[in-house]
Amino acid sequence: MSKATYVFGQNADDAERERLSHFAAFLDPYTARRLDHVGIAPGWRCLEIGAGQGSVATMLADRVGPSGSVFATDIDLRFLTGLPGNVEVRRHDIETDELGETLYDFIHCRAVLMWLHEPEKACSGFFRR
Repeated sequence: MSKATYVFGQNADDAERERLSHFAAFLDPYTARRLDHVGIAPGWRCLEIGAGQGSVATMLADRVGPSGSVFATDIDLRFLTGLPGNVEVRRHDIETDELGETLYDFIHCRAVLMWLHEPEKACSGFFRR
């Protein structure tokens, strides 16, 4: 199988920024309510897969505070700028790249799994058996 490419990677910056902005404007209120329901607390270590422009990473960063951390990953880092100081950005392809041995208190991905060839396989490394 050949290495996957980002389906929207050919979009010009302005078009992709607009697409991501519309996506965030529509889904962020729902995501914020779900994050509140989870009860993410100060000091947590969170992973955001497919971070786009970083709106969810920013929500997580606000909830974990300065004692916590957020790792925002995406295959396309063009728009992951200007994030809070407790957010670390990493280029990462969930289908092919390892994340290491870090343990997270919370892992979030939104609209990522539907684009993967084998979503179960891509997520299998996140769960201890």
